[in-house]
Formats: sequence, C-alpha cells, structure tokens
Amino acid sequence: MDSSVAMKTFDLENDVEEVDQIYTYDEDAQRDINNKRPWKQDPHYFKRVKISTVALIKMVLHARSGVPYEVMGLMQGKLEGDTMIIMDAFALPVQGTETRVNASSEANEFMVNWLNGSKSVNKPENALGWYHSHPGYGCWLSGIDVTTQSTNQQFQDPWVAVVIDPNRTISAGRVDIGAFRTYPQGYMPPKSTSIDQNIPQSKIEDFGVHANAYYQLEVSIFKSSLDKKLLDLLWNKYWVNTLSQSKLITNRAYLTDQISDLQDKLKEAEMGLYGRGNAEKSDDDSGLVKAMAKDALFNRSGCTHNHDKLRASADTVSRLNTEQTEPMQIGLVNISHNVSHINVLIGLMTIIRDKNTSRGEFIFYSDRIIRLLVEEGLNHLPTLPKQITTETGEDYDGVGFEGKVCGVSILRAGEAMESALRECLRSVRIGKVLVQRNEETGEARLYYAKLPEDIHERFVLLLDPMLATGGSAIRAIEVLLSKGVKQDKIVFLNVLSAPEGLKVMYEKYPKMKIVTGWVDRKLDERNYIVPGLGDFGDRYFA
Repeated sequence: MDSSVAMKTFDLENDVEEVDQIYTYDEDAQRDINNKRPWKQDPHYFKRVKISTVALIKMVLHARSGVPYEVMGLMQGKLEGDTMIIMDAFALPVQGTETRVNASSEANEFMVNWLNGSKSVNKPENALGWYHSHPGYGCWLSGIDVTTQSTNQQFQDPWVAVVIDPNRTISAGRVDIGAFRTYPQGYMPPKSTSIDQNIPQSKIEDFGVHANAYYQLEVSIFKSSLDKKLLDLLWNKYWVNTLSQSKLITNRAYLTDQISDLQDKLKEAEMGLYGRGNAEKSDDDSGLVKAMAKDALFNRSGCTHNHDKLRASADTVSRLNTEQTEPMQIGLVNISHNVSHINVLIGLMTIIRDKNTSRGEFIFYSDRIIRLLVEEGLNHLPTLPKQITTETGEDYDGVGFEGKVCGVSILRAGEAMESALRECLRSVRIGKVLVQRNEETGEARLYYAKLPEDIHERFVLLLDPMLATGGSAIRAIEVLLSKGVKQDKIVFLNVLSAPEGLKVMYEKYPKMKIVTGWVDRKLDERNYIVPGLGDFGDRYFA
C-alpha cells in the first residue's frame, strides 16, 4: 500500500493540524514558566496536550509491539501556556503484565542516559511525561497509574500521563488515546462525588475507580514539515504497516476479499428463513416477535418512539409476517420493515452469532451494525430548522442538531460502541460507568463513574451492546438521573435485546428512547439471551 495514502488517511481520521512554528524551543521561556509554576496554584491549570505525529506513531508502534502486555515510554516536549506539547517519545526497556507496567531501575537509568544524550546533540526538550498502553480496555488511569502519576507530579512536575489502547486503535482506525493529570492529595474537584466506599479492595488497583483523583486533557495531533520529511524519508515502512490498520483502508481491502463470503452467508440466511414450509415459519408459539422481524433500527418508515402511544409490552407482541411493512408496536419502539434490508441485517447477525466467526470478522461486522445503531440514535435527537447557502448560490432549508450531545459507555462491552460514535460526531465527549452484577444476589453495583461535568445539559447516548435483564443498564441510568440528566434526553443503544429486559426498561423509564438492532426470543434459566451471540465483550476485546 502507498504510504502517502496511509498518511493522508491518518491525518483525516486524527484531525492532524499542520504547523511549523511549534517546534521552536525557547529555553528562557521554558525556564521562566518552570520558575513561576502556575500549575501549583491551579490544579486544573493544564487543559490541552498537543502531540507531534512522529511521537504519536512511535508510541502506537511501541504499544502494538507489546500486545497483549502493557508497555511504557517517556515523552519529551515543552510548555506553551496551559498546553503541554509532546515533540518526541521513546520506548523504555520494560514489559508489564496484561494489566500493569512499572519502570525498573534499568528503565530509570535508560531515561537519564537518553535525556543526557539528547542535550548533547542539541535537543534540549525536557521530559514532560510518560505513556503506557492499555491493550483492549480503553484509556483511563487505574489505581496504580494514579499512584505513579501522582508521584511523578510531586517530584518532577510538569508531568502528564498518556494512555494508548493499541487494540482499539487497530479496530477503529483513529488512535485511541487519552491524556491525564492527577489532582493534589485531598483535592475534591467541583461537582464530583467519591464512590470509593462502593469499591471492593481487590478491584481498586486494576480499575479506574479513582474518578475524582485525576482529570482528562484535550488531545490534538500536529504535523510540521519536519515531521513530514522524517516520515517520508525514514518511516515509510512503518507508516504503511501501522496506518494500513486504519478502518478506512483495511476495511476496503477486507471487504473486497470477503464480499463473496458475505454474499454466500446472506444467501444461506435467506434460504434458511424463506426456504422452509409455512409450518416452520409460524412455529413461534411463545407469542414473541419472529426473529427476522425484530429490527428496531434499520427500516423505519416514519416510526417514532412515543411511549404514550405504545401499550403493547414485549411479552404480548403479536407475530409479524415476513411480508408485513406496517409499523408494529413492541412496547418500546415502533418497527417497520423492508424485507431487502432485513436480509442484510440477518446476514450481519448470522456472522456475529456464529461461534466459528473469527475475532477479526466479529469486530468488523459488529462495527457495521453499531455504526447504523449510532446513526439511528442520532436520528432521534431534536433538530432545529437551519438555512444554508449551497455552492450554486441557492438557499437550502435543512436542519441542525438542537443542544449538546455526549456518549456514556457501560464498561467493558459498551466501549466497543465508542468508535462508531466518534466517527459520527467529531470530538464528542464520552463518559464511562462500570457496573457489575453480584453473582450470588444478582444485584448490579456501581464500581466506577466518570462523566462530563455538564452532562445534565446534554442529550446522552447510552452505549451497551447487550440488554438481558436490564439490571446493569438501570443502574447506569440511575447514575445519569442523579447527575440531572432528564429521562427523555437519554437514548439507549444496543445490538441485541431480550424481551424481558425491554419490558423492564419500558416500565421503569417510559420516556426514554431505545434503539436496538434485534430482539431475541427470551432469557434462559441463567439469564443468558437466547439464541444470543455469547459474551460480546469477550469476543470483541479478547
């Protein structure tokens, strides 16, 4: 693959800004701001991190090389007001476990030698922070990360922690990255609530439960003529190898290679549904919706989510004939169908349900479904009339979204839906909640919550691929409501639902909108969705 294509794709997906003056390093200015140390008076002083393309590529390559283990490196740069500018990065000779990484004495010695060597070749940038990877479980700070970052800030501030998820970078195209700084000990940021009392001691170190101990900085990427020259001359091979994982590139090639396979699977699905006799077509004696008629997403025809008009609950739904095109009520959403579109959905669902589907295919086809879910979810947000002028000079009466939007993913599986949301809404803010069910009591408990401070002013797209009993989703919604989010400003998106969960959600939150890709038959005695597709999070991230 041509490296120029990879570079252009990378620039587009990561909103790379082209600047040349940013590499100018003024030692006097850096010395002056370090003497004044304004971050000591304002714990939230630093708000942005700018990372050079060269540094970012080096970090991504390093993170990918360590999968499935965490890796660590050091970053060099400068300060510019409330912005930390990362100009270069280098790997440290350490390898962690699947959940943690620590610098050894060897790594510390390596850092000192590297920085001394940099100055000897007229590269005066200071060490400005550290980066490490979270393969497959997102960008946040665990308890150990918080301790490490706090110690660094105490002894060598200014210092920033950058986290990269190489697995999600590969599956999403856009680099999955976050930058963080910790607050001083005992500092409680405004509008925050400690939930430490709800955290089992065994989980504190490995989960990002210290929501009030750190904050996230805005990350942007820049590229100068120096970056471009270096990448053109020295990094051609690595650009191709790294950036060809971009969804915009890989998926085209992948789709070309797999299109005949998909067509075969679609035909097989059609034959399986339409090649049977009428007796087999009407064997759904439970009174639930026929499997092929459960698309609450892809084929609406003027359908709305007006719950005041919907009275049929999920366990009393009448069957839907395969040729039926009128909207049908299932308690939470109106559904209308176009058979040709249903065939595509059946084909996609057939692939991700198949236990023999590889992880790569599972991610690819799940992402297709999730992207459509997100687009449909956005379709249910309010709009305002908006008139614009086209290139031809004519006026066009269109619409624009009303109000601010954010996403909230229910960890871990919900994070699989974040990339699609970012593809649809640039720079969208995304919060996270971690809810786990007690296996003995069945109670859903909150272990972690980090949400935008102004979430009460936003429409919220709640992300969780699977809706079974509804326990985890209900607990997450309770958190949103406690933060001032209105019920009718929540849109819950999921790939697969059980009727029992839909019924519970409808009865408890009648004003909330739900967009689901498919409603399965039932829950079994273990509360597993059947026929289901297994553990979505395990299949997507493992």
